[in-house]
Amino acid sequence: MKAQKLVRDLHRDFGYFYVGLIISFAFSGILMNHREHWHPEKYTIETKNINVQLPDENQITEAYAENLGKQMGINDKMRRHTEKKARLKFRLKSTM
Repeated sequence: MKAQKLVRDLHRDFGYFYVGLIISFAFSGILMNHREHWHPEKYTIETKNINVQLPDENQITEAYAENLGKQMGINDKMRRHTEKKARLKFRLKSTM
């Protein structure tokens, strides 16, 4: 009986610990997703649609994305690029 109570208590304590982790990660995730709303002076979001003939998905590399950006006159540092459904998206960090 004592071992069963110990297992239940341990299970409850782990449950409380993991619920606390889930809540803290959820809260920090919301803060990170919406940080431009709390400090708008630090962020500028600009979206431009540009039509470009893209090669096959396997030929789009980081170097290709950087060269395409330079050809279009974008001098900012590239953070990442994604290509999905024949759409190429750049995420840039301004060098201002």
